[in-house]
Amino acid sequence: MEIQKKRTIPFIGAMVLLPFIAILLPGSRGACADKPLVAYQVRFDGVDEKGLMRDLESASDAVAFKNNPPATLDHLERRARNDVPRLIEALKSQGFYDAEVKVSLDEKADPVAVVFHVERGTVYRLKAIAIETDDENAATRKKLPSAGELKIAVGDPARAQSILDARDTIASLMGDRGFPFVKAAEPKVVVDHATRDVSVTFSVDPGPAARFGDTTITGLTSLNEEFVRRKLPWRKHDPFNAALFQELRKRLSETRLFAIVDVSHGEQLDKDGLLPVKIKLKERKHRTISAGASYYSDEGPGVVISWENRNLFHGGERLSFEAKVSGIGYEGKASYQKPAFLRDDQSFITEARVARDDTPAYISDNTEFWAHVEREPAKGITFGGGPGFRLAEIDQAASAWSNQEFGLLSFPAYFKLDTSDNLLNPTRGGRLKIQISPYYDTLGDNVSFLKGYASYTHYFKISGKPSIVLAGRAGMGMMGGAGRDALPADLRFYGGGGGSIRGYPYQTVGPLLGDTPIGGRSILELSSELRVGITEKIGFVLFADGGNAYEPVYPDFSESLRWGTGAGIRYLTPFGPLRLDIAFPIDRRDGIDDPFQVYVSIGQAY
Repeated sequence: MEIQKKRTIPFIGAMVLLPFIAILLPGSRGACADKPLVAYQVRFDGVDEKGLMRDLESASDAVAFKNNPPATLDHLERRARNDVPRLIEALKSQGFYDAEVKVSLDEKADPVAVVFHVERGTVYRLKAIAIETDDENAATRKKLPSAGELKIAVGDPARAQSILDARDTIASLMGDRGFPFVKAAEPKVVVDHATRDVSVTFSVDPGPAARFGDTTITGLTSLNEEFVRRKLPWRKHDPFNAALFQELRKRLSETRLFAIVDVSHGEQLDKDGLLPVKIKLKERKHRTISAGASYYSDEGPGVVISWENRNLFHGGERLSFEAKVSGIGYEGKASYQKPAFLRDDQSFITEARVARDDTPAYISDNTEFWAHVEREPAKGITFGGGPGFRLAEIDQAASAWSNQEFGLLSFPAYFKLDTSDNLLNPTRGGRLKIQISPYYDTLGDNVSFLKGYASYTHYFKISGKPSIVLAGRAGMGMMGGAGRDALPADLRFYGGGGGSIRGYPYQTVGPLLGDTPIGGRSILELSSELRVGITEKIGFVLFADGGNAYEPVYPDFSESLRWGTGAGIRYLTPFGPLRLDIAFPIDRRDGIDDPFQVYVSIGQAY
């Protein structure tokens, strides 16, 4: 047997020669040292939905590293082919379990195009959803969520994120039902390619059921611990409920007394089978000075400044002072609130106000004092009432009537229902407000009357990205017991202005004497806004407001409403949206209405 000897090239010499060999080989797509990098673009053929396109782009290295182009077309092709399995997994996560992806390079395009050819196939749907546990305890099994309580249902697309969200929902519900150590395993997913169906089984280890044990509170410096304990939505030995942790965070955050609220439970039950709870707090500064400004073209500029102490006697007592000056008057106000008055869900509130209101309808010098008890029996529900007294001297702008003096004893009562999701910038839910107050005049003609007003606002979230919210509001007020002319001019109903029917000057919608407003005994107000988020900070609004004030006790529905419309811009700040609106009266009256009105303030219109 002949043995042939092979001639070898020393290793270092080979390393030196390899780059030159690569350049000289015919057909090579290599690059010289001075050749520029391969710039490229990426296309996904066969995909039209923006959401799916975003998912594919997020899974693609070709997209992620487009600003870091490769040295050669071979490297670019390798980068693109490595994307294929990732893209197929992204399609499966959206329910396309038989999807196919192919890739090619379009070298004629400028720049070179990486083209992913996507065949999505048919979306697979959920056929069956099951929740299982190895726990033999009948009481525990009874507390397992049903498939109907999850955020997925039979017939839905079998999307991976929806299935994972359902697993988290199971764990959350079990935590709310007394199982703090619940574990939900990775869902078992069975795909039937013949029927294009998916069956999902969730396995749950509930762990031991628990009851609340001792609650330890740390971090307080000036606030009494009892104040925090009154906010606890549970008692020792109550069944554990994880949802109450979030409720406590909300209650403490609403006091504006804390910078940090951390609520957690122990890692195991204590010797008595109870679960200890730890609350770690960090107090924020209790005193606040704030200021704000506004401009309404029909009212002029306005400035408000306030001071507040939210922990006056170390029990969450709140004392505040506020001063406000605008083109239609000025006022000073002081208020005091004591929480947990006689019971944990009740507060005592008293307020004093001194003001001069200089409006198109009247000039009123008034002083008001009232005190009331307010109760919040359940989340979002508030009601209260109490006595008040108002002393006013009113000079009416309409020369047909003489000046008025009143010493009004009243007992206002109110009810509020708030299901909205955000105090400053709501997107869902509603707000109902009802207030009714009997008045008795202790001066002059001893006039007595009843005033009531009710309004409801609802927020519909149409889209999350971009954020589109439709907000609607309706309000109606009535006064009875005396004729309009006998009623205090500064308590009658007037329409128009930035807080009412935008586009019409302040107080001018309703009964007039010439061009001077005289107010009415009833009012009807309607508003709608379409709020569109352009960026996370900037929004655009289209709105329409309508309404009228009437001389009779009840709104006269045979009389047409006055409508205004316009647009605005919102800039979101930590203190609420900064609002700029321009509004136009649809039925403009000569000598009364301007071509448009401008409103600048903080906060949504409603």
